[in-house]
Amino acid sequence: MVQTLKNNLSFMLALGIILGAVALGALRQQWATSGGPLVLFEERRSSDEPLADSVGLIAPDTDLASLDEDAEMEDAAEAAVEEPVEQAMPEDLVQGLERLQQALTDGRLFSPEGDSAAWWVDSVLRVNPDQAEGREALTRLIDELTAFSAGRLPAEDMAGAERTLALLQRLQADAGQVAAVQHVIDSARELAGLIERGERLLAREGASAQTLLRAGERFKAALAIDDANPAATKGVETVQRRLVEVALAASQDYDFQRADTLIEQARALQERSRLVDGASAQLMAFRAQSEAELLAQFDQALDERDVATARSALERLRKFLGDERRLRSLDRKISNAELYAGYSPGETFADTLAGGGRSPRVVVIPVGRFVMGSPESEPGRERVEGPQRELRFTRGFALAQSEISVAEFRRFVEATNYVTDAEREGSSATYDERGGRLVKRRGVDWRRDFRGSKARDADPVVHVSWNDATAYARWLSDSSGKTYRLPTEAEFEYALRAGTQTVYWWGDGAPDRVVANLTGSQDISKGRHQWTNAFPNYGDGFWGPAPVRSYEANPFGLYDIDGNVSEWVEDCWHDSYRRAPEEPVAWVNAGCEARVVRGGSWGSAPEQSRSAYRIPTIASGVGGRVGFRVARELGG
Repeated sequence: MVQTLKNNLSFMLALGIILGAVALGALRQQWATSGGPLVLFEERRSSDEPLADSVGLIAPDTDLASLDEDAEMEDAAEAAVEEPVEQAMPEDLVQGLERLQQALTDGRLFSPEGDSAAWWVDSVLRVNPDQAEGREALTRLIDELTAFSAGRLPAEDMAGAERTLALLQRLQADAGQVAAVQHVIDSARELAGLIERGERLLAREGASAQTLLRAGERFKAALAIDDANPAATKGVETVQRRLVEVALAASQDYDFQRADTLIEQARALQERSRLVDGASAQLMAFRAQSEAELLAQFDQALDERDVATARSALERLRKFLGDERRLRSLDRKISNAELYAGYSPGETFADTLAGGGRSPRVVVIPVGRFVMGSPESEPGRERVEGPQRELRFTRGFALAQSEISVAEFRRFVEATNYVTDAEREGSSATYDERGGRLVKRRGVDWRRDFRGSKARDADPVVHVSWNDATAYARWLSDSSGKTYRLPTEAEFEYALRAGTQTVYWWGDGAPDRVVANLTGSQDISKGRHQWTNAFPNYGDGFWGPAPVRSYEANPFGLYDIDGNVSEWVEDCWHDSYRRAPEEPVAWVNAGCEARVVRGGSWGSAPEQSRSAYRIPTIASGVGGRVGFRVARELGG
């Protein structure tokens, strides 16, 4: 019985070998005609499907215990199956190994895809994962791949490298080897992707500077992986060239700031570039030439009173001329011609009056803008000082350098026989030192000082109402043929601040020098009184008004505007700036009785000397702390 089983088993083994040879021959013919890899056993798509029985193998999921064979027959079958593999290699595998060795000899490690060492290693090790020559060749492939630095794997070798990686993963090779090969492939993929995206951005029709910069960043990132990559190097150079072209085009429109930015962005892509360095030098030379030509054009236009051409040249200069002092100087020249009727900001002059003599000396106030009022955070602020609003002066005006003096007001009264409100009322408010306040006193008018004593000619005139001040301005207009008036509230604060936005024009606290007639802790009256609320460590030598121009002028050339006496302005009183005019004109309502008084006085507490401080007073009101100055319109 046993002998019969052995004979049957031998027959089955012989039949299996014959069928296997037939199958190998068919596969060889298929490989020869298709160029496909050598695969001796067809891999099924589902791991659950057993391999074909025709090759003499038992499906891996077969339960061997279900076979009704004794142990002796099982041992004999195993010996019979293993014996042919040890004795002889199938002819097609031999040929595959020959092709592998030839590919290795020729150096075709990873390409071409159908005939590379990677291709034949994969084919051989699919037949026998432990085949010695295949394993040796695989080791060489791994060494060659891991010798590539990041990004240096040639594009034509990518398919072969990926095939090798897949083989390593299938063979469950050493994790370190797999990771090393994976890194080489990933870096090459990343580099190729960066270059492809950069080239795609460059190919966009009419690409903007921003698009060019995005492309440049891709190429720069590629060079960070492979600093010698020719495609990335060419890409960076192309981006730099096109950025330079955009920069030069911007310079033709005098936009040198943008041109400089583009040049620096191009330089950032690659520090040492003759192209970028040359363009930078060219821009510098063109900028200097443009500046000289535009300045000559500007000066010639002003000489010819062609303000429009001068302003056009200035606007082009403003695009690239970085010297702010010079730009302000050019602005002033245009303003003098266009806004100041031939005068210059800061210039002082006086008009000739018809009856003889001259008007009060005025100073030209520059055009500009400022924020009127005080912020809510300012110490001492009152609700009537807001909300803040930004105002712009587009035309110049002139303002009397100092408050109108007693002598100047006398000339008006003598020329017109004008009778002031204090004279009609028969009294005015004077300072009572014993009580430290103003009290009404009969027989006091513009001829008297703050105490009611005879005033000196150089004293600022007080005991004058808004009505009186307006009458004086009308007389100047009639006598000079020019337009005089009281300053608007906006003009007054603008002139007082003189370009500052601090609490006072000199800063936010007590002055560090004598700047005006203010209440100071060091001031002492004739009766040996001192102020209870005053600027600390400050003394100006006067208790009461000082003669006009006794102290330094503010930055706009105005004396006493921040002290000495408070002053009338043109505006009617409003308890806030809501719905105020958007221009710095007088805010006047028909029939208003209360007018605005601005500026600190000799008796004002520090918070009342702030630039934003304002109070209402009836138009006929008079007293020893309020005077005025006049504004003069330019060009008429």
